[in-house]
Amino acid sequence: GMTAAYFLRLQGHSVTVFEAHAKSGGMLRYGIPYYRLTDQTLKDEFDAIEKLGVEVKYNTVIGRDMTAKHLEADYDALVIAIGAQGASSMRVEGEDLPGVYSGIDYLGQIGDGGDPDIGNKVIVVGGGNTAIDVARTAVRKGADVTVLYRRTRAEMPASSFEIDEALHEGVKIDFLAAPVKVEQSANGVVVRTIRMELGEPDASGRRRPMPVEGSEFAIEASAVISAIGQKVVTDGIIDTGVGLTRWGTIVADPHTFMTDRPGIFTCGDCQTGADIAVRAVGNARKAAYSVNQFLNGDEVTGEPELFNSTMGALEDISEEVFKGYEKKPKVEMPLIDDKERVTTFVEIETGFSRDKAKEEAERCLECGCEAANECKLRIYSTEYGADQSYFAGDIRDFQNDHTHATIKMEVNKCINCGACVRACAEIKGFNVLAYVGRGFGTRMVSPFGRSLVDTICDGCGECVTVCPTAGIMYKKGAEKAIGKGANK
Repeated sequence: GMTAAYFLRLQGHSVTVFEAHAKSGGMLRYGIPYYRLTDQTLKDEFDAIEKLGVEVKYNTVIGRDMTAKHLEADYDALVIAIGAQGASSMRVEGEDLPGVYSGIDYLGQIGDGGDPDIGNKVIVVGGGNTAIDVARTAVRKGADVTVLYRRTRAEMPASSFEIDEALHEGVKIDFLAAPVKVEQSANGVVVRTIRMELGEPDASGRRRPMPVEGSEFAIEASAVISAIGQKVVTDGIIDTGVGLTRWGTIVADPHTFMTDRPGIFTCGDCQTGADIAVRAVGNARKAAYSVNQFLNGDEVTGEPELFNSTMGALEDISEEVFKGYEKKPKVEMPLIDDKERVTTFVEIETGFSRDKAKEEAERCLECGCEAANECKLRIYSTEYGADQSYFAGDIRDFQNDHTHATIKMEVNKCINCGACVRACAEIKGFNVLAYVGRGFGTRMVSPFGRSLVDTICDGCGECVTVCPTAGIMYKKGAEKAIGKGANK
């Protein structure tokens, strides 16, 4: 919601955000623990948005303090961005007993400064990132934590890195185990559990867990926290008349993000279902683009898809492309001391040093185009919907030349305008570049098939200046080598 407000404000619109909580952030604040995303970071970001002129009305719940129908009458457009902040049921007997929490509610209370009494022995049910966040948070509250997951680690949807970090912090994971009943006990709860085995794949592509007959066992705990999924709570927006899918998410055009009610838009988890934060943020930007079109009286077509020309999927690219590059392992992010991290909500990643950041940056293959955001060829291709695969026939697939210290040649971007040849010959008096081949196969290279590094090119950059398609460009971070002589 705040992302959509930010982009709409940049476009000059007056924006009001109705926030149900005392602080902005939604799932970024109430679903991601502070050891991963700090309170100060969130405060800085949202304060900046409010300083742009976005009005935020806190502790305002749609459906309690006002109706969505009234908002529709008072504002020119609505963006529904309520997230997926309801917890999915475990569908087991006893899940409503005292001592049984939902992962979303537990993380929400922690994010709001609360301290739920979960005791010192906690069972977490689930295998996603939320379950791991809950488990690591409970560890920081002093609890002994066991995660129950009904499949194996290979099927676990949580990030492998997050799983490793949880295990490192002392979280135990009991795979192929699922709760079947929760009972009250003198010291908390008893979780009746059954062993599972994997059968044939289900609709998700993962092998279906099947209960193993006679394998029941019991686990005593002070609390159980269920983190098996999230759902959209739509009670406050029903009166708008927007359509809902069978999963309870809001029906909307996937490109314009407008619902089946003109002037009402939606974005984030309430439209896609529970998903990663960066996708919700990206969709909010796209929704804001469509809202701007609507408010300006234009046809709502949505944000145009930028034209992209790629070499294909990584696994399909020839090894020859990477020839000459040194293979370097990823630089690991430094973390705070092990003993400290399990007793505090301080951000655990300390950040790279200057030298380590440089070392990691040097792993970049520079496969992207530096002129991508200013390239006229890309702008026109986007505007006119160019598609290089539309017509059958040959596609240019020439070898690029990255041998020079400061200049690189992306030959497949060349449109044979000759500007670089003229600049080199007329301004420098060099004949470093020339045409080779005929017809569709014509391309720009150094004479006699030499690499650019084997010519008298001194990296002056006159060719870079005149090239309209970034077929010739500076390497990242390279400085012009004017007056430094031949690059031999």
